[in-house]
Amino acid sequence: MRTLAFTAFLLAMAPTLALAATDDELRQQIVGAWGENAACADSLVFNADGSFTMVRAGDDPAGRGVGTWSIAGGVLSGATPDGAMPDVMLRIEATKLYFEEAGQVVNELTRCES
Repeated sequence: MRTLAFTAFLLAMAPTLALAATDDELRQQIVGAWGENAACADSLVFNADGSFTMVRAGDDPAGRGVGTWSIAGGVLSGATPDGAMPDVMLRIEATKLYFEEAGQVVNELTRCES
């Protein structure tokens, strides 16, 4: 009887569990440009090599912010030449990138159109 109840519980939870992306999936999905909206006048570009660039409209390319990123356990960590950045939980849904702390969304970005 307990086995049946446990199996029913797992089946009920399966759709929820299937939505959780693995670290490898998140690493693949995050690569590209993200901004406050799809036009992306300002953007955060994640590169497949683990580097990122912050681009602001009208910036001189030499003055762009750069750093490195990694994902472990669904947590995005980053560092710039000035030091480490706060770790945040990462969630990607379609064209939206969510940064979360303590279960609350603290920032939301949209995949850039081009």
